[in-house]
Amino acid sequence: MPAYAYANNINCEDAFISNRFEVYDTRNNEIDHYIYFLIDTDIAIGMLNVYVEEDSYSSSFSPLYNSDIKKGSALQLYINDNGLFVREDENDTLLSGKDCSGNESAFLNYPILQVEIGSRIPSLRISRSNASYVIPVSFVANDTTESGNGLCWAACIASRVNYEKGRSYTARSIFSAASASSAVGKPSGIPVGTTEGMKYTYRLFGISTTSTSTLTKDYLTDIIESNKPVIFNVFRTEGGKDIGHSVLMKGYYVLSPSSIVYMFMDPNVETSVSIVVNTIAQQDPEEFVYTNGQRQYDDWWSSVY
Repeated sequence: MPAYAYANNINCEDAFISNRFEVYDTRNNEIDHYIYFLIDTDIAIGMLNVYVEEDSYSSSFSPLYNSDIKKGSALQLYINDNGLFVREDENDTLLSGKDCSGNESAFLNYPILQVEIGSRIPSLRISRSNASYVIPVSFVANDTTESGNGLCWAACIASRVNYEKGRSYTARSIFSAASASSAVGKPSGIPVGTTEGMKYTYRLFGISTTSTSTLTKDYLTDIIESNKPVIFNVFRTEGGKDIGHSVLMKGYYVLSPSSIVYMFMDPNVETSVSIVVNTIAQQDPEEFVYTNGQRQYDDWWSSVY
């Protein structure tokens, strides 16, 4: 490590190395390689990749110039067949690896710990797999009706319609079209924000959909891979009242044989929301819990896709 630092004009007299990160290939059930971060005065100044073979090893060093990464901070790491990507948050420039801007929601947070050189190095394991698929739908913000009702469901529909039809609808414009008295085929007595109302709204924009309650992991991944984002209608109970919310599942990323990340466009959150699901502990999809960092929704009651 000092040789790499010296070659890159990095003064590391008081440097430390981070905890070890194991890059684990779930396809072959083995460790692909290790990474370490070189830290000086609490700032990460470089990243070392170590590849171990039977009787030898190889390594490469990437300096992190003008890095803001400190010990204890959470880095976002993403791994696919093109390599390991590291950045400080979803809006920053990638610090290492090729541009994979189409996969921003697949980034996962792992904390960096600092230990002195020569001391025992704890490990954090990062899974690697081919199994991932992300539909590049865009964010559409939530809005409200004149009476104050949320339009998250309309934002979800706008996101898919904009993606498939190349349009730029907002939640409000979708709601206005769906609630117009002159709308063709408008179902009588069915509010536009219900499951049937969502299917009707999709039909207005030339998209045929179906609906069900919850969906299993295998069914969900098949739907996503057919390029169909899925609206999750969820709710929570607060003060004796059921409060609903709609989010759009746009992709997934397999972490291991027993866990998967569901990726969402949430009209209340500008950045992608990722939920890690333990497929062994949550074999029943009704056990799924959605949280966006603001609220937690314990009941997934319907899906539209």
